[in-house]
Amino acid sequence: MRLIERVQTRRWRVLATLAGVLALVGAGTYGWRQVSHPDGLAPKQWVVRREDVSMTLELVGVVESAHIVNLSAPFDGVVTEKHFLHNQQVNAGDALLKIDAAELIHQRAEAEIAYLKAQEQRRLFDRLDSVPDISRARRSLTLAQAGWSNARKKAEETAILFEKGIVSRNERDDGEEQARQQSALVKSAEEELASALERFNAVQKKVAEVNLAAAQQKYQALLHAEQDNPLKAPISGVALVSQPTQGGQTPVERGSRVTRGQHLLSLMDPDHLAAAFKVDEVLVRRLAPGQEMMFHSDVLGQAMRGKITFIAAQASPVLSAAKSAEFDVRAALTPEPPASGASALVGSTGKVTLSFLLWKNAMVVPVSFVHPANAGQVVYVQARNRQQSEARTVQTGHIQDGRVELRSGVTPGETLVEQPF
Repeated sequence: MRLIERVQTRRWRVLATLAGVLALVGAGTYGWRQVSHPDGLAPKQWVVRREDVSMTLELVGVVESAHIVNLSAPFDGVVTEKHFLHNQQVNAGDALLKIDAAELIHQRAEAEIAYLKAQEQRRLFDRLDSVPDISRARRSLTLAQAGWSNARKKAEETAILFEKGIVSRNERDDGEEQARQQSALVKSAEEELASALERFNAVQKKVAEVNLAAAQQKYQALLHAEQDNPLKAPISGVALVSQPTQGGQTPVERGSRVTRGQHLLSLMDPDHLAAAFKVDEVLVRRLAPGQEMMFHSDVLGQAMRGKITFIAAQASPVLSAAKSAEFDVRAALTPEPPASGASALVGSTGKVTLSFLLWKNAMVVPVSFVHPANAGQVVYVQARNRQQSEARTVQTGHIQDGRVELRSGVTPGETLVEQPF
């Protein structure tokens, strides 16, 4: 169960500080400044420049283990030994559970017999003469060929004697008839052999090979399952078992009956941590795997660096408090230095800080400097003599946290005033 699911969705705060509201890189300090004006009023001004604008997000994150190994029952049986408790630290190679292998031994013996029979069936195709039907057909053909050879030789001799007047016509005809009968027997034996061979054609050979592979795989699997008893920890970590819930699975105890493939426990590696958090649908497209972030743990009072490793392709089914879609994001954490007692972090919350480029080389001004007009939107540009302003139609772009991007209509270095004069 993902630990993020244990925490109710908190509405994370987007501190659109833009690196102090706007992280304007370069020389000079941006803000409002007063200028002289004929009527004695001092309009607010903004000098247009191209800058890279960054944004900082502060979100609530939950610590998870980045490496969890799930262990399942290798075969059917009854648990006879249990050597761990929930939330207990175990070491790689420690015996965790032992299952009575009586049923497995019986299954393995049956599988071994089936495997041996499949081997024998496959070997028949390498020595077809040992197949009873084929062997019998070959013997019948050999006898028929020998009989036909003798009958033909005798018929030829009788024909010579008949020509010399030594034997009668009937004797000659009888010899020829016997030769014809033996020839028919040879043909029948050849057809019988061909039929026997056809029954062991390439398709049946392939079936025998498939059966052999399946029998071997089953036998090897049962053999390996027997070798996996007792079940040992593949890694060092914290043992976790499913807690009993209404209608849920009861934790495995000594005397419990388990089935092959049934989940028994999970091992959580506390030395590899991750932060799970949610990001609004508008901002998630600005994130990318490998992007750096910071996580401040409330438990340890320690800041940890991290990198985003996962961004969900689909939004969470539950909308945020602001009725907007949110996407699950995970980042691998690296304590600096490695925190002793880091396992206490798992399940705790902390502050996720993400900084990313909002606009690159953009002209950005406060939205109060942009006014609606019949031709679209305008800004008021101060004349060089500073005594008057000019309405200028502009094309706007992105709007974020009280700032708007100007894509055309003004040039860097020009001064805008909030109100015309």
